[in-house]
Amino acid sequence: MPLTFSSEDLSLCVLLHVRGEVDLGTAQDLRDLLDHHLNQRHNVIVDLSEVTYFDMSGVHLLEQLGRIFREKNHFLVVVSISPTVQLVFDIIRFDEVPVVRTKDEALDLLRGTDWRG
Repeated sequence: MPLTFSSEDLSLCVLLHVRGEVDLGTAQDLRDLLDHHLNQRHNVIVDLSEVTYFDMSGVHLLEQLGRIFREKNHFLVVVSISPTVQLVFDIIRFDEVPVVRTKDEALDLLRGTDWRG
């Protein structure tokens, strides 16, 4: 399944909806999009609720970009992860990027200061 994206401009950030499979063949597309938003100085919430496959290339991507966003004083958070992504995150104990259940939780986190590490 190809990887597709849509986005919503919110007052504090961009909400990026990701659909499909994040793997070695598609992770660069996601990286390019996140890099674009970082270069535009956007904070980003990534909705993974419609991701059907997520391998370690996606994990490494989020780890790398999570650090880069923090270094540039920007916010990257993952919301609404699918059971497939949740399983991967649980197995590897992923904690490089904040992961919350809802967009509202992510926005509350963004309004606070603790997300900057």
